Amino acid sequence: MDKGIINANVTLVNGVPMVSSLDVAEKFEKPHADVLKAIRKLLADLPKEFNEGNFSLVEYVDDKGEKRPMYNLTRDAFSLLAMGFTGKKALAWKVKYIEAFNAMEAELLKTAKKRVEHKKARHLLSTSPNPNPATGITPTLKELKHGARRLWLSATGSSTRACPS
Repeated sequence: MDKGIINANVTLVNGVPMVSSLDVAEKFEKPHADVLKAIRKLLADLPKEFNEGNFSLVEYVDDKGEKRPMYNLTRDAFSLLAMGFTGKKALAWKVKYIEAFNAMEAELLKTAKKRVEHKKARHLLSTSPNPNPATGITPTLKELKHGARRLWLSATGSSTRACPS
C-alpha cells in the first residue's frame, strides 16, 4: 500500500455511512468538477429509485465563501463511481474506503446489538418475579418456571402445547 494513504472519510449522514464527492475528488486526486461530471453521468444512466437512496445532492461553502454543489454517496454509489478510477493509488484508496465503510457498519451493528440487548434485559427485569415487598421472600421454583414459561411463550408466539415444561 502507498504510505501516503492515511484514511478515508466515511461519516454518518442521517444514520447512513456516506462519503462526500469532495473527499473522493481530493483522495483520488481528481478535480471536483470531474467527479461531479462522473456522478451526473451515473445519475443519468441509473434507475431513479437507485439514485434517490444512494446519491444525495447537498451544498458546501468553498474557500471563497461561495456555495457549491457536492454529493454524499453511500457505499453503493461510491463503489459505482470508483469503478471508473484506475491506477495503483486509486486501488489503494478504494481499499481504504471499503475498510472505512466496513468499520462504520461494524460499529453501527455493535451499537444496534447493544440497544437490543439492553431492551431485552429491561424487558426481562420488568417481567421477572420480584420478592414480595411485604415479606421479602423470593418466588418459589414453581413460580419461576411459570414466569420462564410465560416469557418463552411471548418470545416465540407458540401455543402452550408447544412449550417445554
